[in-house]
Amino acid sequence: MKEILFLSVACVILGTGTGALLGIFFGLKSIGKTMAFTGGLMLGIVIFDLAPEALSHGNLPVAAAGIFAGVFFVFLAAAFINKGEKSSSRPSLYNVGIILMLAMALHNFPEGMAIGSSAIADFKSGLVVAFIITLHDIPEGMAVAAPLTAGPGNKISVFIATLISGLSTVAGALFGLWFGRMSTAGLAFCLAAAAGAMLYVVFGEMLPRAFAERKDKKIALITIIGIIMSGILLKIIK
Repeated sequence: MKEILFLSVACVILGTGTGALLGIFFGLKSIGKTMAFTGGLMLGIVIFDLAPEALSHGNLPVAAAGIFAGVFFVFLAAAFINKGEKSSSRPSLYNVGIILMLAMALHNFPEGMAIGSSAIADFKSGLVVAFIITLHDIPEGMAVAAPLTAGPGNKISVFIATLISGLSTVAGALFGLWFGRMSTAGLAFCLAAAAGAMLYVVFGEMLPRAFAERKDKKIALITIIGIIMSGILLKIIK
C-alpha cells in the first residue's frame, strides 16, 4: 500500500507540479497560444487514449453515457462558477482555471485507479502506468495553472491549487488498491466521463478564450499541432 501511495503522490508532484511551474512562469506570456496548445494536447488525450480505452472496456452506449455525464457535470459547474459575471462578458481567465481544476480532478480519478489496480497484479506494471500518467499530467497542470495566475492569488497559491487538482489521482489509486479492478463497464464509464469533461472544457472554455485573446488562424494551427504532438507522445510512451 505504501508503494502505491508513493507512486500516486509522485505522479501529482512530478507531473502536475511540473506542468504547474511551466504554466505559472511561461503560460501568461502568450495565453492565447498556451490555451490553444494545451487544449490540443488534451484533445489528443481524449482522441488517442481516453475514448479508445473506454470503448475497449465497455460498449458504445456505456461510453456515450459516460461522455454525456462528464459534459453535463462540467457544464453545470461552469454555469455555477460563471454565475456572478454579466451574461455579455466572457468568463475570466481565473474562472476558466477553476473550471479546468474540476475537470482535471474528474479526469485524474480513473488515472489513479489505473495505478492502484495495475500495481495489485504487478508492481512493475503499476510503475509503468504511473510513469505514463506523470507525462500525461504535465500539459494538464500547465493548462490549469496558466489561467489561475490571472487571479488574485500569488504564484505559491496557484502552485498549491494546481497540485490539489491532482490529488484525485491519489484517491483513485487507493480506490483501485482497496477494491481491485472494478467492473469493465464501470471503468469504461469513468474513462468516458473524464473524456466528456475534457471535451467540454476544451471546446466550451479553452478554445473560445484562445480565439478571444488572439484573433487569427494560427490558434487553429497551434491546436492541431497540440493534438498531433499528444498522439506522438502517447505512441512513444505506450
